[in-house]
Amino acid sequence: MKKNKKMIFQILIMACMISACSIPETKSGSEKSDTMGSQKEDTAYYTKITAGWPVYESAEKLIDAGKIVIIGEVTDISFKILNKETSEETDSKDENGYLHTIYRVKVECNLKGNTTDEIQIQMIGGRDDIKVEEQLSVLGDNSCYGIPILVGMRNIEVGKKYLFVLHQYREKMPTLINVDQGVFSLEEPLKKDETSIVSLKEVISKFGDETWNNCVKKFGIEE
Repeated sequence: MKKNKKMIFQILIMACMISACSIPETKSGSEKSDTMGSQKEDTAYYTKITAGWPVYESAEKLIDAGKIVIIGEVTDISFKILNKETSEETDSKDENGYLHTIYRVKVECNLKGNTTDEIQIQMIGGRDDIKVEEQLSVLGDNSCYGIPILVGMRNIEVGKKYLFVLHQYREKMPTLINVDQGVFSLEEPLKKDETSIVSLKEVISKFGDETWNNCVKKFGIEE
């Protein structure tokens, strides 16, 4: 219970930091930017956001902190406005409403927690590489302020499989436990997270050598 309260407090701190840490940015390339503060067709602005996250010093502590640990394939990516304090779906008129990326995941291995065969995972912020028009549509009148992009967020792709370590408050949609240690690619089992602490193999192996060997066979993991 104490850990849940601590995590909730950290999430609230993260939400409060977002506005203060925003840095306007324009996107170069095929999407050309006009004067800041206005929005025209085929124009997208991006705003970098940062957030404070707890970092776990070992695979054991990471697993202990996560309420759900799964391996699954991302089948779809969509976008919603969620209240950043309650995680309830809302709209752009809500002062606490914030753009979130929603990852639909087909669960293929449940290592910890109770899940169904398919779950949705939320992460605050949008994406600068896919479905730009959809994100602008979801943002509505607030699109002129730019699509918020979370600094350090991994490039999670549809059709690929990952290990996810998730936090879940009550029955709300789960979210990555942090931006660095919340998702691991199956393609690089020995690669440490961005903080150089934990690898995919270390996380899975904490559930036992047999679990690791079974995952190697099932998912074709190459060491």
